[in-house]
Amino acid sequence: MMKITFFLVLISMAAFAASIENTVNAYYESSKAEDIESYMSHIDTSKMGDEEINHVRELTLGIWDAYNTDHYTVSNLRYFTESNYSMAQYTLNASVSGAENFEFELEYVMLLHKIDGSWRVVSSMPYEEYANVTEESRALEAIDYVLEEEHYLHTIPLEKAEPTFDGKPGKNLSSEIESAVESCASDEYCASVGMGRCTNGKCNSIQSSETGEEDVCGPGFVILLFVAIIAFLKNQ
Repeated sequence: MMKITFFLVLISMAAFAASIENTVNAYYESSKAEDIESYMSHIDTSKMGDEEINHVRELTLGIWDAYNTDHYTVSNLRYFTESNYSMAQYTLNASVSGAENFEFELEYVMLLHKIDGSWRVVSSMPYEEYANVTEESRALEAIDYVLEEEHYLHTIPLEKAEPTFDGKPGKNLSSEIESAVESCASDEYCASVGMGRCTNGKCNSIQSSETGEEDVCGPGFVILLFVAIIAFLKNQ
């Protein structure tokens, strides 16, 4: 039973590949024979209106009036399929005469759409042209993304920040500084700022035992002494 199932799958895959290959070849064969009815039967017109279908017919007939396909070959056909669409890539070798005589061998791509069980050609073009179109499309998508993000950012309301500091000193700044300096936790701190000893959490100036005046060895003297020590060390 498994062998029969596997055999049927192989047949189905072969028929699927043959169907795409037959469509590609029939597309070019009808163009070479300049058979407009056969050619249009291989074109995907599912999304075209009557006016657009007539335009395709007239454009194709105009090309055939100017050029003739003397011979063509399709080789190296490969493709990938997703859902009802398939992208085929192949090498097209052709000889053309008429308004101009030329031969070419180019890599082509063809987009096919499966409609009612049959593959129809959506478009075909040289691979180089397809790559350029794809690159331009990606660039446009990137630009659209940036514009959408910019538009989104402009739609977000911004909250006005209230200043927390007006740049002006407080009304009682001197008293605040004095209070901060006078607050203490130890005699060492008071001594370091030239404010005597720490009593009840505040520095109290030491009065001279002889004169009863406050000790003049305040913060200025400590700073001068510190500068003198640094100068002495530099000169050593």
